[in-house]
Amino acid sequence: MPHSERRSQSLTPQMSACAAARKAAGASAEGDHRGIAPAVVDATTVGDDETFWVRGLKLPREFSRTLVESAMDYEPRDDDVFVVSYSKCGAAFVQHIVHLIFNKGHPSGDYVQWNKATPHLELVGAEAVRRMPRPNAIKSHLPVQLMPWSEQAKYIYVARNPKDCFVSIFLNRQLFLKQKSMDAAFQEFVSGDMIWGDYFDHVCGWYERRDEPNVMFLLYEDIKRAPHEVIERLAQFLGDEWLESVALDESALDMIVHHSSYDFMKEHATRTVHRFQEAAKGDDDKKNEDEEEDVVDDVVVQAPALRTRTFARRGTVGDWRSTLNAGQERQLERILRERSKDSGLWKLWIDLDEEDDSDF
Repeated sequence: MPHSERRSQSLTPQMSACAAARKAAGASAEGDHRGIAPAVVDATTVGDDETFWVRGLKLPREFSRTLVESAMDYEPRDDDVFVVSYSKCGAAFVQHIVHLIFNKGHPSGDYVQWNKATPHLELVGAEAVRRMPRPNAIKSHLPVQLMPWSEQAKYIYVARNPKDCFVSIFLNRQLFLKQKSMDAAFQEFVSGDMIWGDYFDHVCGWYERRDEPNVMFLLYEDIKRAPHEVIERLAQFLGDEWLESVALDESALDMIVHHSSYDFMKEHATRTVHRFQEAAKGDDDKKNEDEEEDVVDDVVVQAPALRTRTFARRGTVGDWRSTLNAGQERQLERILRERSKDSGLWKLWIDLDEEDDSDF
């Protein structure tokens, strides 16, 4: 099937069940700037001092419009593996796990190669992804209707319950952006006026494609609860070669679990990002200067605000309990039930956390 024919499946505008539910509840699915706004808005809307719009999707200012558009227009290769989630829902975590599966449990010790092997599609753009060493995984936060699509490529979607998702976004914004109050941030989240669009549209849209043979729908909470089991499922989805390398080598599976742990990832990310920052500052003592410049061009020059960010948080399941009040908890539960009542998505989070006494 030609690339253009493959991609047309995702580019045809369709209203998801979530969007339909939102519209039925009184919000317009077209033109209200929640979730995916109409493309015509993007022609004249530049956003605020922290955001801008591309094809109806709200994005952070440190991203490049040119690179984002190239990402949306990317034509997937047959061997592409995409790891997708809403922001702060586990895409980087699972991308790292897939990288470890492809390397039989061994993380890349070279910061240049590590960054080249773990690209964020919208951040680095299509050309950097084409140059990516393979096999590896491509991270994305795009909603399903803007995602480059191919029936031959593989898509791993990671969903996280909305309570922990909101809390993680809020705490992350406190570190890096001019933060609104907790109440104001919560209202933005439940209204859908968010970077990367509406959470509920995002997760519901991908959930509707869960039964397609090239889509794997994962819960973040399952990965934290049963990492060995989920890693084997991921390896099986990636192909027999990778399942055999994990299932027949217990030491490789144990290494993947260890090297995807929070403590290791934080240390590894801190070390590699520190060296990455040195390269961005033009340290003449580093080796492989040509390769370094490639990576700086792909990421640091295009997104200077990312130079000082740290992305590894502990990602505790149930962290929302120390942040949300009872009213906010009930409101998120109600919205998720209403927006996913036809698909039953909300039921996936029942009883996953033994300590979770919520009404999900």
